[in-house]
Amino acid sequence: MSCENDAFDLVFTSYYYCHLEDDDRQRFLAEARRVAAELVVVASIRGDGDALARWEERRLKDGSKWNVYKRVFEGPDLAAELGGEIAFKGRWFVVVQA
Repeated sequence: MSCENDAFDLVFTSYYYCHLEDDDRQRFLAEARRVAAELVVVASIRGDGDALARWEERRLKDGSKWNVYKRVFEGPDLAAELGGEIAFKGRWFVVVQA
């Protein structure tokens, strides 16, 4: 099932974009731009000593392990990647509107 072009006014994502690898981020952006006029992304910012991209092992409550891709951003880099502007930048996250 797919949505019509321009079906939404806005696509909003919070801490999802950070978990997409390069190709998946490009596909997400293309689809978000197809279905909505505006995109707002909340993403983790880079902390001291953080790698820009990494795999993290997460342990679930049942004891199983899951490897999760994690990308962190500098505000200007995310704004450039999205073709937008920084709406907010705090200690832990940045909000970009495109």
